[in-house]
Formats: sequence, structure tokens, C-alpha cells
Amino acid sequence: MTRKTRADAAANREHIVATAREAFAARGVDLPLREVARRTGLGIATLYRHFPTRTDLIDAALAGHVAACRADMRAAQAEPDAWVALSAAIRAFAEHQIHAPGLNEALLGSHAAGDAFRDDRQAHAAALEQLVARAHRQGALDEAPPSATSASP
Repeated sequence: MTRKTRADAAANREHIVATAREAFAARGVDLPLREVARRTGLGIATLYRHFPTRTDLIDAALAGHVAACRADMRAAQAEPDAWVALSAAIRAFAEHQIHAPGLNEALLGSHAAGDAFRDDRQAHAAALEQLVARAHRQGALDEAPPSATSASP
């Protein structure tokens, strides 16, 4: 028999994940879990009840970050204009780099936490290659688009 999660427990779990994602994004995944618990306003025991290991919490935080990256890439792929699609994907990637350096380091660096998301990284790279290829086919990369050209001196 499966036990249904109480609403307050589910809310606590989501609050912990969101807080951890924000904290890890800014300070890296090596941030002490006591600091994550302090930021949530919950006790360390509550954190450990939901996430028995550091890896469990890091995976949950990274999963949300990866899901946001995946959604950004899907939106770019759905854009019919190749230049708009490619520039949107690059802009979204840059935003993630700027606003979540700690999570990106875990995902893209040598941290073991990133290993679980290897397939996602490969799919993201393949999708970016497709966007570049489509931009080449549509001639969007042959010359700078009008909005990207600079005014003459």
C-alpha cells in the first residue's frame, strides 16, 4: 500500500529543493547542508527526512535546473526563425551561466553530481547542433542579421 504524502510535507520538500537550488546556484553544491536548512527556516532533521543524503538533495536541485534548460531548448527548437531560435538558445544558456554558476559547475565540471545528467547534456548539445545547422540552411549565419550589425563610424 502506498502512503500519500501530506500536503505540508510536500510543500516542505518543494521549499527545500527551491531553496537548495538557489543556494547551490550561488555558492556551489559543496555548501553545507546546515546552511541550506537555515535558509529554508526548517530544521536539519526535516531536511534529512526528505533528503537522506547530500547527493539526494543535489540531484533534486540539479533536476529542476536541467528541466529549465530543457524547456528553454524546446522553446528555441519550436521557434520557426532560425536566427531567433539560435540566439534565444544562446541567450538562455548565458543566463543560466550568469545566474547559476554553482549548478553549472556541478553539471558541466568534474563534480560527480553531474554524472546523472550526462544524457541531458548530450541531448542539449545535439539540439544546439541542430539549431546551428538549421541556421546555416536558412542562411542566418552567412552574414550578421540586421539587428546585430553595428552602425558605421
